[in-house]
Amino acid sequence: MMQGDRVLLQDVRAGQGFSSTNSPYLIFGLGAAEETGPIQITWPSGAVQELPSLAANQAVIVTEGEDDLRRVY
Repeated sequence: MMQGDRVLLQDVRAGQGFSSTNSPYLIFGLGAAEETGPIQITWPSGAVQELPSLAANQAVIVTEGEDDLRRVY
């Protein structure tokens, strides 16, 4: 995700190591920004998904290959 001249990257992986678990959620701090700017997701399959700018202070669920976002809050 680009924020001004910055690119923010995160990687999520499930179950690294014996008897462990990782959160499936990615959280990006935007500082004083009121929106994200365009978002690009590269899925493990190699598919690339583009999202428009999103408002700050919300959580959305993105599903690979689907254009509809589900807003959690």
